[in-house]
Amino acid sequence: MSDFRNLKIRLQDRNRRLCDIRYDDFVGELGLFFDFLRANSYTASLLEQIETDQEITLDQWANELPDARFLQLPKSETARAKICLGILTDCLVSTNTNAHYDWANQFGFTGIEDQVPAYMVRSIVDPFTNYLFDRIDDSSNVLYLLQRFKSKAEWFRREQLNAAYIADPRKGEKGLDAALRESLFDGGIDYPFSQPASPSGKADIVASPGSEDPLVLEVKVYDPKRNRRRGHIRQGLHQAAQYAKDYNESVGYLVVFNCSAFPLSFRTTSREQTEFPPRVSYEGKTIYLISIDIGIDGASASKENPASRTEISYEELTG
Repeated sequence: MSDFRNLKIRLQDRNRRLCDIRYDDFVGELGLFFDFLRANSYTASLLEQIETDQEITLDQWANELPDARFLQLPKSETARAKICLGILTDCLVSTNTNAHYDWANQFGFTGIEDQVPAYMVRSIVDPFTNYLFDRIDDSSNVLYLLQRFKSKAEWFRREQLNAAYIADPRKGEKGLDAALRESLFDGGIDYPFSQPASPSGKADIVASPGSEDPLVLEVKVYDPKRNRRRGHIRQGLHQAAQYAKDYNESVGYLVVFNCSAFPLSFRTTSREQTEFPPRVSYEGKTIYLISIDIGIDGASASKENPASRTEISYEELTG
């Protein structure tokens, strides 16, 4: 937990720098602020979740307030964070070098230029970082927990998980599912129950079913020797999207335990290929794809020979 406290202290320091900066330096310092967030795996995961949330978009929010004298942020915490992130991103990427001044005016600013940074921090940055603080305190960040489990499984438990699966392949998927559920529970997900019923069948993991924000996660095994091939993963993607519809969630997760000899990766599109985890838009839902390599036979050789790796494309997943 000390790491999280240090993260909050560093985030507060970045917030203070933005507040104290000169008007002309605000955008540059804002870029450093986001570089810091994306360099930390925990806050990078939070940004990823905010960006893919489909509750509202910046354009939708602005269009809903056409007659307002001054703009007001949404009441929902997640929607507020999404809008704040959209505004700050616009300040960074806009060809208008005074975008931060224009946004401040729309939120009621009437002072001089040098007061704009402090006003933007109070109006936009503070609500955004407060959301991050709450999520850090909660510490049940799904993408972060999945990333940690992937690293733990591949670095420290590869042989153990692989041996348990090989000993009884028929029940092996359930055993791997159980290992993941236990890790999610230890990480702060209160109810990672296996296979609760939904209108479309049974998802492998739905945390806190009936809560305000249930977690929908489907688990599959990739093992060509035992006829669990690409079609098995494609089925998992469809199931994750369908369960997300059943629970009215915009995001789902597909975790694939790769029991073959060579690493498994997903090739989606654009920047999604280079960030953890890759994601696809499928049937109106965003599905994160997490592969966990627990096969051991060809692990070392495959690192030296990229051609030996298994890659599954977006077309194969959705075809």
